[in-house]
Amino acid sequence: MRPQHQQVMILAAATVVAPVCLAVGPLRPVALTGTSGPLGPGLGPGITFSSMQLIKTVHPEFGTFLPAGPSISGTGAVVFGGVLGGPGITTANGSGIWAARGGSVLSLVARRGDAVPGLAAGYTFGEFFRAPQICDTGAVTFQSMIGGNDSSVGMDEGTFSERSGWPMALIREGVTIVPETSPPIVFGGTNLEGDPWGNNGWALNRLGETALRCFVRDFNPPAPQFNPLFGVYSDVGGPLAKHYRGGDSWTDGTQTIHFTGCSNPRINDSGAFLTVRLTDVAGGLQPWTNRALDGSGFGVPGVGPLHRIFIPSITIAPGTAAVFSSVWSLLNFHLNSAGRIAFAADLNEGGPGASGGFWSDARFGPLQLVALSGGPAPGTPAGVVFNTNAQFVLSSALADNNVVVIRGQLLQSAGVGAGNDTGIWSTRSTTTGLPGNLRLVVREGSPVPAGSGPDYDGLNFGEFSRFWVNAAGRVAFITQHNDFTQAIWIEQADGTLAPVVKEFTTLDLYGDGSDVRFISQIDPVFNTAATGGSLATAFNDQGDIAVRIIFAGGSEGIFTTAPSVPCQAPAQTAPPATQAVLAGDPVSFTVGSSGTGPIRHQWRRNGVPIPAAQLATLAISSAAESDAGTYDCVLTNPCGSTISSPATLTIGTPCPADFDGNGSIEPTDIAAFVNAWLFSLTNPPDLGGDFDHNGTVEPADIATFVSAWVAALTNGC
Repeated sequence: MRPQHQQVMILAAATVVAPVCLAVGPLRPVALTGTSGPLGPGLGPGITFSSMQLIKTVHPEFGTFLPAGPSISGTGAVVFGGVLGGPGITTANGSGIWAARGGSVLSLVARRGDAVPGLAAGYTFGEFFRAPQICDTGAVTFQSMIGGNDSSVGMDEGTFSERSGWPMALIREGVTIVPETSPPIVFGGTNLEGDPWGNNGWALNRLGETALRCFVRDFNPPAPQFNPLFGVYSDVGGPLAKHYRGGDSWTDGTQTIHFTGCSNPRINDSGAFLTVRLTDVAGGLQPWTNRALDGSGFGVPGVGPLHRIFIPSITIAPGTAAVFSSVWSLLNFHLNSAGRIAFAADLNEGGPGASGGFWSDARFGPLQLVALSGGPAPGTPAGVVFNTNAQFVLSSALADNNVVVIRGQLLQSAGVGAGNDTGIWSTRSTTTGLPGNLRLVVREGSPVPAGSGPDYDGLNFGEFSRFWVNAAGRVAFITQHNDFTQAIWIEQADGTLAPVVKEFTTLDLYGDGSDVRFISQIDPVFNTAATGGSLATAFNDQGDIAVRIIFAGGSEGIFTTAPSVPCQAPAQTAPPATQAVLAGDPVSFTVGSSGTGPIRHQWRRNGVPIPAAQLATLAISSAAESDAGTYDCVLTNPCGSTISSPATLTIGTPCPADFDGNGSIEPTDIAAFVNAWLFSLTNPPDLGGDFDHNGTVEPADIATFVSAWVAALTNGC
C-alpha cells in the first residue's frame, strides 16, 4: 500500500467563513509562466513558459480539438505541455513536455526540435498532440510529429514511451514493422494520408506498459478480408507484440469467429486487456478480454485465454428477461487491476434508442445489473427514473476497489427538466468504502453543501462534464455552477462533497500572502477516467488533483495538491562486469541503478558516448577487436547524474589449432578438422578445410594443421 500523506486544510477562496477540511493538501504551483526559476522550464536565463498547453491544439491531419490539461500519477508526479518564450525561441523549438517527479526541478521529457533518441541523426520531435500520460514509475507516454529526411506525410508521427528512461519510439508511422506479419508490413493509416494515432489510441497501466490500437499501411490482402488493417498491440513484459489483428480467428470448439473491427483497448497492471470488437458472426459490438478467470469464471489479476463477456442475441442480460444486443458505446467499458469488468450495453433490438443498462462483475461476484434504462434512479424522488434508452449512461468508470461510477441521465418528467436531469451515481459505501448498492453522489441542480464558503453561497451544481475516480472509488468532478463559473469538487470518505478550486476566486500561490492572483479559468485533463482505468487522470489514488489554472491578466500555471517529494539522485546498485571474450562472441554489459525514475542511461566507450546505447543493458552481438576498451554508463535524472564503475572488455584472437572452439587444445580438434576437410573435399567450393589458405583443399592441409596443433599443444597459440 502506498503511504498516505498528511491531511491538511485547503481554502478555495480568498476568505472563507466556514472552512471545509478536505482530505487533500493545499494547491501548490508546479510550473508558472514568466519565471525561469524552479517553476520555469530550466533552459537558461530569459527562457520562460508563455503558456501551459501543447502548442498543437488542433490535430495536423484530422482537425480534432485536443485539450492539454495536466495528468497526475499515483505517486503524485505531474506531466504537462508547455509553450516557451524568450531569446532564441521560435515555433521550431518553442514547445515541449515537462514532468514534476520530485524535488524542486522540472524535468524535460521532450522538446520540439530536439533529436529523437534511438533514431538516426537528423530526426527531431515536431508538434506534440494529445495530452501526455504519466505512470506510477514516473515514465511518460506521448505522441509527436517527427521531422527528418523521410518524414513526409505517412511517416511523420510516432508514439513514444519513457519506460527505458529516454523517450523511445514505440511505433513510428510508416516505418515500424507490424509484429507477426510475413512478408513484413508497417504501421500506418489505411492510405498515405492517414495515420493510426489521430483517431485511435493507446492505454497505459501503472507500470508504464502500453496497449495500442493501430492500423497497417499499403496492404492489399486477398478476400475475404475481415478488415485486417487494424490490430491491438502491447509492450507488456518486453518488445511490442500482437494481441490480435483483424482476420484473426477464435474458436470455442464448435464455432469459429473472425474479428472484423475493434475499439481502443484497456490494459491493467497484470497486462490483461479488454476491447470491444466486431466479428463476422453474432453481430454487434462485444467485449473481449484475456483477463484471468477463477474457477467460477470471475476475473482475477493475471492473463489467460481470450474469451468474450457475452454473446449478442443469446446471452441473457442479468437482472432482465432480455438478451444483450451489443456494447453500444466505445467508451463505457472498463477493466480494473483486480481483473473485474464493467460495461454499458443495449438489449434486444439494439441500436440508437434501444433500452439498455450498465453491468459489472465487480460488486458481489457474478455479472450483475448496476443500473437499467427506465429503472428507478437512487437518491431521487419516487417516480423519477433513468432515461429509457441505453444512452442514459453518459460516461462511467470502474475503480480498482471494484466500485462502479456512472454519470447518468434521467427521463424528463414532472420535476425533471434540462436543469436537473443528470447526476453521478456510485456503488461505494460511505461507511465501509467497499462496493455496495448504487447511490446518488451529486445531482445537477442541487444546492452546494452549506458551509462551503461565501464564494459558493446560493450556488447550485450544474452539468458534470468530466469526473475522475481513484483506486478507493472516491469521485472528483468539474461542474459549472449557476454563476457561470467552473469548480472542481471531491467526494470525501463519508460521501460529503468539498470544493478544491473555483473560477472567479483568488488563489494564494505560496500560502504566505506574497502572491495572490484572481482565477479566470481552470482546465483539468479532458477525459473521464479511473486511475486504474488505463487513461490519463486529474485525480490520483492518494486523492490529489492536478489542474491548469489561468489567471486574470494572462498568467497561468500548473498546480497540484500532491505534496512535493524529495528527488533522489541516481546511484549505481550493480556495476557492469569486466569481460574477456573471443572475436565474434556476443557480449553485454548491464548496470543496476536506483533513484527517482525514470533514469536515463548513456553508455560510453573510453569516455565517448556510444550512439543509441541508452538502455540499462548494452549488447554487442559479435565482438570485434575495435570493441575492446573501457565501458561505463552515465546515469541521469532531474536530481543529478553519476557514472557507473568502469568495466574492461578484452577481445582475444581465436587459436587456429582450437578448431572446435572449446577453448582448449585436445585431440577432438584434429577430429573436427578432418571432418571439415572431408566435407570441403567432397563439397566444392567449400573451403572450410583449406587450412593453409592456398585456395585448394588437399592432403597438405592436414599436415599443416597437425603441425600447428602440436605446436599449440606444446607452446600455446
